[in-house]
Amino acid sequence: MDDGLELDWEELGPRLRAGDEMAWKIAIDALRVQLLGIAYSIVRNRETAEDVVQSALMYSLDGIQRGKPVTDWPGYFRNMVRKEALKARSRNKHRKNVSLDTAGQGDDDDTGSWANNVPSDDQPDPLAKLLNDELHQTIKSFVEELDCDIGNVVRLRLLEEKKFQDIASELNVPVATVHYRFLRGLRQLREKLEEDGFGQQERFD
Repeated sequence: MDDGLELDWEELGPRLRAGDEMAWKIAIDALRVQLLGIAYSIVRNRETAEDVVQSALMYSLDGIQRGKPVTDWPGYFRNMVRKEALKARSRNKHRKNVSLDTAGQGDDDDTGSWANNVPSDDQPDPLAKLLNDELHQTIKSFVEELDCDIGNVVRLRLLEEKKFQDIASELNVPVATVHYRFLRGLRQLREKLEEDGFGQQERFD
């Protein structure tokens, strides 16, 4: 398994901190399989593991560009993935516990059960739909303001919900480049959403 030990991290580190796209491509290419393996060993789900790695890379980028001291670059990325994976596993357990704890509560008849109070697909929550529509429009408008390379990746991933590999094939660029551009776009999107009053958003990964 490639662990990135063959890379010159002393040379690569400052480039990562400066936001050098090629440096991030090299780092992600070298560590991606190992990071996915770490995430999967904790969450036990391929798609969740992909999300975990994406989230970890996003927060790594934030920390690095804000001046977080790093001496062991591969170790830093591995630790970030472990932390995000443990959070994801904890969230998943919490959702399962809530489901089990609430099941069967309420009146004895079906009309008072918790399930009957949850909006169905045929009868969506009007407020939730309004907020989702507003958020979707904000994201769409934001994507149009982005640099073309970054905007295309964010649009294809968030609005068209395509997989990273499919985006890479469509844009004819390496998957690692897609990941880096998506990280850059997500960081800018998060700042935009906070400015527009959406507050702390769920992670888009």
